[in-house]
Amino acid sequence: RGIADGTPVEVLIRPEAIRLGTASAEASGVTRARVMAARMLGRSSLVHLSLATAPEEVHLHARVPGRFLPREGEVLPVSLDSEQTFVFPL
Repeated sequence: RGIADGTPVEVLIRPEAIRLGTASAEASGVTRARVMAARMLGRSSLVHLSLATAPEEVHLHARVPGRFLPREGEVLPVSLDSEQTFVFPL
């Protein structure tokens, strides 16, 4: 909001803003990402993801509460909490 169309921006997304579903979740039009690695951090898990976009691949980190350790190569639905996403004009 408040940024004119065409203005160059930087988008910052907190790892907690990336929401992951389960591989069994079926929905059309859902963005999906491939798990590269997952590890426990105590009270949360850190999941490294690869999101295939044209023309390049995007590497994401998702921090999820509790023990959530999907297998490497698993494809999961991904959504974004816009309240934890920040846009700054350059």
